Order: sequence, then C-alpha cells, then structure tokens
Amino acid sequence: MIEHIFSPEMIYALGWTLIHTLWQGALFACLLAVTLIALRRYSAEARYVVAVGLLFGFFITTVFTFVNLYRSSTSPELAILHFQKQVEPKNNIGKDLAAKVQTELAQEQGDSRITISFQERMVNYYNENLPLIVTLWLLGVMVLFLRLLGQLAYVQRLKVYGVAHFPASWQDKLRELEQQLDLHRVVQYFLSYRVDSPMAFGWLRPVVLFPAGLFKTLDDTQIYAILAHELAHVKRNDFLANLLQRLLLTLFFYHPGLWWMSARIEEEREHSCDDLAVRMTKQPIGYAKTLLHLTETQMNKSSVAMGYQGANPSNRKSFKARITRLLSNSLTKASFSEGITTASILGLTLVIAVIASAYSPYTSNWIKVDINGRESKVASTENFDQKPKSGQSTVIADQKNRSTSAADPEFELFMEAINDGNLKLVKHFLEKGADVNGLDDNGFTPLMMAASEDQPEIAQLLIDKGAKVNFVNAQGWTALTEAADEGAYATAKVLLNAGADAHLKINNGVSPLKMAASEGHAQILQLLIDKGAKLSTITEGQPPLHAAAEEGQLEVVKMLLGMNADLGQVDEHGRTPLMYAAEEGQLSVVQFLVEKGAKVNQQDKQGRTALSYAAGERQTEVVRFLLGKGADLALLDENGNSALDFAARENAGEVVKILLNTKEGAKQLNGNASILVNASEEGALPVVRQLKDAGANVNAPDENGTTPLMAASEEGQEQVVQYLLSVGAEVNAKNKEGWTALAFAARENQPEVIQFLLAKKADLEAHCTYRSISSYGNRNKPTNLTFYQGSTPLMIAVEENAAESVRILLENRANANITIGKAKLEIPANYDWKAAYAINPNDPNSVLKPEYNTQGWTPLMEAAERGNETIIKLLLAAGADANAKTSTGMTAASVAQKAGNAAIVQLLQKR
Repeated sequence: MIEHIFSPEMIYALGWTLIHTLWQGALFACLLAVTLIALRRYSAEARYVVAVGLLFGFFITTVFTFVNLYRSSTSPELAILHFQKQVEPKNNIGKDLAAKVQTELAQEQGDSRITISFQERMVNYYNENLPLIVTLWLLGVMVLFLRLLGQLAYVQRLKVYGVAHFPASWQDKLRELEQQLDLHRVVQYFLSYRVDSPMAFGWLRPVVLFPAGLFKTLDDTQIYAILAHELAHVKRNDFLANLLQRLLLTLFFYHPGLWWMSARIEEEREHSCDDLAVRMTKQPIGYAKTLLHLTETQMNKSSVAMGYQGANPSNRKSFKARITRLLSNSLTKASFSEGITTASILGLTLVIAVIASAYSPYTSNWIKVDINGRESKVASTENFDQKPKSGQSTVIADQKNRSTSAADPEFELFMEAINDGNLKLVKHFLEKGADVNGLDDNGFTPLMMAASEDQPEIAQLLIDKGAKVNFVNAQGWTALTEAADEGAYATAKVLLNAGADAHLKINNGVSPLKMAASEGHAQILQLLIDKGAKLSTITEGQPPLHAAAEEGQLEVVKMLLGMNADLGQVDEHGRTPLMYAAEEGQLSVVQFLVEKGAKVNQQDKQGRTALSYAAGERQTEVVRFLLGKGADLALLDENGNSALDFAARENAGEVVKILLNTKEGAKQLNGNASILVNASEEGALPVVRQLKDAGANVNAPDENGTTPLMAASEEGQEQVVQYLLSVGAEVNAKNKEGWTALAFAARENQPEVIQFLLAKKADLEAHCTYRSISSYGNRNKPTNLTFYQGSTPLMIAVEENAAESVRILLENRANANITIGKAKLEIPANYDWKAAYAINPNDPNSVLKPEYNTQGWTPLMEAAERGNETIIKLLLAAGADANAKTSTGMTAASVAQKAGNAAIVQLLQKR
C-alpha cells in the first residue's frame, strides 16, 4: 500500500533514516546526559539552551541523513540493474547482467560462490522490510498528530468557554508584572471555570488562564507569584518552543531517548521560569509554598499549555528538585562565561550532527561492471536491489515517468535511460531496435521524456531515428508542450528546428505557447513566437496573455503586451485577461493591465465582470483596487447576480463589507433580496449576520418567492436556520407555489432542520404545488412529470423516500391520511425540462394526456408506488388507512401491484 503513496526512493530514504535515528538519538541523549552533569552548577537557562540545542542537533542530523540517502537513491549509475529485479524473469538484459556480476565477483574472490556476511544479510533484510517500517511509522505519526491537534483545539476552546475577565483591581498589578519582564505583547487574562491549574498558551496572542475557584482561595501574593511564572513562559516564547518539541516527539515517537531528552528540557524550562518569577517576587520561600499548595490538589493540564506546576506535576522527583532549588538559594542568573560555554557546546553539536548524518553503520563491497562500454559500481551481494551506503550511487526510476507494465521491459529501460540522460545507454537500446515512438504507461513518448528532462542531444538522436516531432498523445500533449512546461529551452530549439508545430493543440490539450506563458518561461515564449506562434487566437481555448495573467506572470504579461498582444481579446468564454488575474488575486497584474487600458467593466458571455470574479474568490485587495478604478457594482450576470451576490455566497465577509460601504452596495442590500438568500443557501453565517446587521430584511423573498429561511432549510444549513429563526424569520412564509421552509427541508431530507422548524411551530399541513420530473440521468430529456396538488411536507418526504424525515413528521402528528390530487403523464421527446416543468395536467386545453389524474391520493399510496417498506411501516404505525381509495378506485395495494411490488402488496393485504 505504501508503495502507492511514496516513490521507492522516498521509502528507501525514509526507512533507512528511521533506522539510523535509533543510534543517532541514543548518541545525542548520551551527550545530553554527560553535558547536564558537566553543567550542573550552571544556570537553568544555560542548561535549557544546551538541551534544546542538542535536540535540534538530532533533528538536523536526521534531515542531513535523509537528504544524503535520498540523493544516493537517485544517482544515475544503476537504473538498469535496479530495474532488472522489477521485470525479472522477462528481462534478458537484466539476467545477463546479473550473471556477469556474479561471475566477475567470483573471479575476484577466487571462489565460485558468492558469500554474504551477517551485516549484509541484515542490510538486505531491512531493505526488504522498509515499506513495512515506513508504514508503521506513518501510522504512528498520524495517530499522535491527530492527538496533538485535538490538544490544540482543546486549549483554544478553553479561552472561549467558561471564562471571565480578571477583576479590574488587578489591572495595575498585571501591567507591573509585564513591565518587570519587559513584555510588549498583548496578553489576555481570564478566570476559568473549566481548568484546575493555572496555564499559559498561545504565541502571537498569548492567554493566561487562572482557575476561578483557586483565585478565591489564594492570597494576592500567591496569585502574583503564579502569574509571574506564567508570564515568564510568555516572555520566553515557551509555548512555541513546546509546540515544536511536541512535533518532534510526534515524528520520533518510537525513540525513548528523545522522550528522555524532552523531559529534561521541560524540567529546565520550569526551573528557568521559577528563576524569573522569584527574581520578580523576591520571595523564594513563599513561591515554594504556593507551588506545594497547588501540587497537593493533583492538578492536570494539556501537554501543549504552559502550566505553573510543569508538564508533569505527578513526577515527585522533578517536583522535589524544584522545591529544593527554591529553598536552597541555588538560583543563579546566566553569566557571560556561561554564554560562551553554551555557544561552544551548540557549535560542537552542529559538528556532531554533520558527522553523524554522514556516517552509515554498514558497508558493502563493490565491483565494476561494464554496461556497453560504461563502468558502473554494483553491490557484491545477491540482492541486486540493495541500497548502497551514503555517498554511493544508484538509480530508481522517476515516478512521474515510470511504467509499471511488464509487457516490454526493454522499452521501460530505454525510457529510464532517457530520463537519466544516459546517452550511451540510449544508443544501446536504439541499436537493439527500441521503438522511438512507443508510449509508456503515462502516454509519454521517448521524445517527450527527453523534452521533460531537457536532454537536447538525446532528443536530436531520437529525431534522427524517426521520432515523430508533432505526435499528440491522448492528453493533447506534444514534446514541445512538455519542453515549454519544464522550461527546456535547449530541447525546445531542437524540436522547433526539426519542424515542431509551435501552435499545435488538439484533443482539449494545451498549446506550447500557452504553457510557456502560464509557467513564466519568457525565453521559450520568445522562441515560439519567433517560430511563428500567434498571440491573438482563441482556437486554443485560452490565449497566452490570459494564461500569464491568471498565473501572475507579470514579466510575461509585460513582454506579450510589448509584442502588441490584444489587451481586450476575449477567450472562448468571453473572458479577458483582467478577469483571470482578478479571479486569482494577481493584484500586480491587475494594476498593470488597468494601467495599460484594460476595460474594468467589460462583461463575459455570462455577464460577469472582473469585480464579480474577484468578489467571488474573496480577493479583497483586488476588489478595493477595481472599485477605485470605477468598477460598476450594478452590473448583473445572466442570472441577475451582482458582485455582492457572489461575495455573499462565498462567505467573503471583508469583501461584503467593502461593497456595502458603496452607494450601490447599500442600494442592493435594500432592493435585492437574493443577496441574503444566496448567503443563507451557502451557509455563510458570518455574512448572513453581517447583512442582517446592515439592515437586510430576513423575510424578503427573491424573484422566485424564496426567503432566506427557505434557502437555508433546503440546503440543511442548520446554524443559519437557527439564527434566522432567532431574529424573526417567518417560519410559515410561502413562495409562489405555496412552499414553506418545512416543505423544502422535507424534500431535501434535512431531519435536523425539520426539528428546528417544528420547534418554532412550522405548519405540518401547509399545502403546496409539487412537480417531480424523471429524466433518468439526462436533464435535457425528461420522460415523466408527476404533479402533486395540495401536497404537504409529509407527502413530499414520502415522495423523496426520506424515511428519517417521515418519522420525525409523524412523531409530531403529521396527518398520515392526508389526501391530495395527483397526476402523472409522459413527456414527449421534444420537451426540455423547463418546458416540462411548466405543464399543468389540469389544463383542459393541454395536448398532453395524463397516465392517470386522481384525487384522494394518500402518503401510503405514494410509498406503495415507490416500494419503500420502511416508510410504509411508519405510516401504518401512525394510523394510515390501507383501505382508502382514490377518486378512480385505486388503493395502496393496487398501486403496489401495478408497480410490480409483490412484497408490498402482501404487506398491505395483511392490514
């Protein structure tokens, strides 16, 4: 499984890095133990810095180790040898090479057998099990990382729920503490009813929580001492340091040495804060008594917060050491000599980290093998996939272009050689008849591979051997497109000189010109234009100027305009470069285009403007700029939506605020109810609040008669529904066809919303007209129209097979025997869905005759026709009459029989 997530190179580098960390972590833990003994008379701050430095040194060692291993796994010497194991037994080249390696090794050793040492067997064993090692490690990291996120979420909630501000009488004392610490950040102080221990957390916006109950039992001196300790954590940025420390422990959760190092860091951190607090309060004995008083209560806290009692108050040894330090007058302040010593130790740590990362605890013997005249080093074990030690070289195929097909192993090796730029090996395969126009599993030809890696010599060789320069794969990609994408200038020149079409693009692909513009490769762009690529055409979907503007390639935009590219040109959607830049928030490009004369209020085929696109994507600065340049907020798209509508729908609060502050925005707020409807429909609660506070009418319907409550109910936006109901939304308001919010919630099966609405006295028996169109997956070709006249929310829920909604409605005494009129008719093939929706089966002049048109239709008949046994049982339990008949004599059983639901017929006949 892990092989589908990470490349072999990554698995190899990660796996061996994890193995190396076992001895590297032990080494740094031992170094810390020795160093702490040597520095036992130094200040706690000096010991803390050294401990953190050694932990960081271990991390640097790990990073260096991983980088070295990854580089060694991708060096270009053994691609053919590595691939031999993958394709065996079909790859004869690999077999011959393996036999040759064994023969040469036997000759060098003077023995006909290849012997493998215990160390090599261990290396082979680990190589074979690296995927399992990495998988287990990744699972552990994921579990602990989720736990860490949960702890962070918990401490964030603590500052919001169950808190009160510190008494006003303490404000001067708090400022005094901050001044003593020279603390310039704004700290929030709260009394909390949810914590039992004082704590500090947060980095940019630090918070100190003090238990409300404890605040009442301690005197001012004790409270002052505790706050001094917590502010010491804030001053030292301990929350951030602790968070990074927890992340390291998450990554290396399996290493006991690192947990021990982390515990030492936490001890010295608390000692350092004790020292700072005592220097401020000048009462070490009182401070110690306060600490004893708190610990007697056995308090706990989150491991990511900074607490007065330390990370582990239950650790008696650690707690005893703190009390002893406080009472023994052993508190010391870091001196200049300590700084020199600490800096020296940290420098030595960095040296050790570099040395440790370069050392691998195993070695291998290597021999030389000639591959078509090229010498390569190969490990002298039977496992030809064995990874070399750091500094040696091997190749594993680039995952982007690797083929997993074993149909033609030699072709795959051929592609590997091109990918690595191995010209000799490429020639070797060409001499053996490799297909220069073959495709790998990604649809890449050899020429595309050469373009991808900017291999001009290989590209020229392939062209000379008959490679098709303008071949287009299934993705609409050519070799020149790949060169433009990767910035392969030298290969692009080779391709163009060989006749590559600078503007070729089919199969919904991307032209080289657009690709170069999008990626910002100005040199290739100029080369393509010199070869005849045209700037002003929409046949490719998106012209190069549009692509460059969308990706924020300002220099390319300037270059194209300097070549007289059409600033006002539109693409196939009628969009201008300005619209693309505005949508993506490319402010510098937007400013430049407007400066050069781009029309700010131009509309595309949908009627949208640059302002509309920017507002819909929350591009605040672009919106401000466009408004300042005369962007017209009054322009509407084909659906009647303005930029304010799009901002509201996307919950773009800041943009909405900007637009509402304009004259047109205020006008739309009062005259365009769809703004609040759109925001409600999308669940944009902050914007809904914002619009309501600005004066929007929560009961104003849009042009279809839909109110904000209806829109939110239909989409199941529970929070918005609750808010609208709390600010006076009319729960039983109806649209043009009599639909209420409850009817919408029933149709879309929103049981939670139904509960909210019923709690506000929603009308269970409100009647509406309901049309249901069946199209069997083709919306443009409807086949049946079912017309319900006088339908209730219960009938709608039954029609939609919404069993949970039916249950809730029945529990709230919805009438299970409600009767309505129902008509069903077939739609001719020449009707689209809009025309079908407008049909009235009761119109005597209609040319369409219903399959049936009856009165007295009940929810039980509807459920029987749909074959929903669960809903039928719910209705029967609520008293539905199984013997009721329609005006045309149909019963629920006869309806089920006509629908071919024998089991339902049997169920109903038992009643």
